[in-house]
Amino acid sequence: MIEIAALDAAQAPLGTPAKLPAALGVGRRGDARRKRGELQKAVGHIMPEHRVAGCGIGLVPGASGVAVYQSVEGTAHYGNLKTCGSVWVCPLCAAKISERRRGEIQTAIQVHYAQHGEGTIVIAAYTASHKRGDALSDTLTRFLKAQESMKGNRPYKRLMARYGAAGWIKSLEVTWGGENGWHPHCHTLLFFDKPVDAEVFRRELYGVWRDEARAKGLSMTEARGLVVQSAWGEVQDYVAKWGHEPTEPVWDATAELTKGHSKRARGDETGPRYTPFDLLRWYNQTGEIWPAPLFREFATAFKGKHQLDWSDGLRARVGLGVKESDEEIAAKMVTPAVLLGEIDRERWAAVCHYEQRGQVLDVAEQGGWDAVVAVLDHLLEHYRAEARGPT
Repeated sequence: MIEIAALDAAQAPLGTPAKLPAALGVGRRGDARRKRGELQKAVGHIMPEHRVAGCGIGLVPGASGVAVYQSVEGTAHYGNLKTCGSVWVCPLCAAKISERRRGEIQTAIQVHYAQHGEGTIVIAAYTASHKRGDALSDTLTRFLKAQESMKGNRPYKRLMARYGAAGWIKSLEVTWGGENGWHPHCHTLLFFDKPVDAEVFRRELYGVWRDEARAKGLSMTEARGLVVQSAWGEVQDYVAKWGHEPTEPVWDATAELTKGHSKRARGDETGPRYTPFDLLRWYNQTGEIWPAPLFREFATAFKGKHQLDWSDGLRARVGLGVKESDEEIAAKMVTPAVLLGEIDRERWAAVCHYEQRGQVLDVAEQGGWDAVVAVLDHLLEHYRAEARGPT
């Protein structure tokens, strides 16, 4: 049963989070929603002009209200809302898009292994040297041009043909560290028709990658410039983590201050490296301003870039259809679901005003539509009272 915390308009200003309705027993799914909502709000503060600020809030043209659906697995979600489709800067769309892409990668691996056996897929991690002060847009442009020209040159094509390459999937990523600044890199799953010795292949591929990177003004060491792994466990581990936020935050402000030796931030001997969403978490948890310009720099540099690319023909080989755009995936209802009800525009305005989008879905999952109606009416009562002002 869902209980609603009493509000006392005479004792506290409406809009105070502590004075809002609260669903009991919010679980892991609800907590993840809350955290994504907090990150979206942070993006709105940092980039108020970006469409992500209105993602999942505004109604699509012609909609009379916001639909609430529940999937056969029990997950509740909204319909009739505008989505921004930005996999780079929108925590809401990124979660949906990345999960869909992850499922496709998993399918490709399973089908390929069934056809060709283990040892026929390797993960190649490409990077280049960088230092603090390097502009992300410049480093990223050089890096991507080196990647593109490498795949088109003769040494690379001959190498891939000799090893029996069947295709690739490339994932573009970036982290930031206080010591060496921005670190753009990519992980590429390479599919072969026969087993590959990862270390022998790496030694040959490294020279090709190094030469193209140097031609674009980049440098690297052999130990860091290219890492290749082929073990079944490594491939499965990569796919399991791709597109997923960790169960616990990569770090939080408390861990940064009290557990520097054991925090889970990605990094090396130069110190931790943080993803762009980690920067948002820091901004939220500490109120410090320095992550804001870094996040804006990231958003500008990565605008229009593909998070995930497939080589021509690979999707067809593994039985997948035409790749959908990020915008199409973000706007699509992925799993079959039933309509629980519809929230009218005024009640939806109250939900958004009090930042209760995630909580309403929690209530739908735990108590059904009747419980949702009770929460909506409660919110509307106080929304109207706040609009009227003190009496």
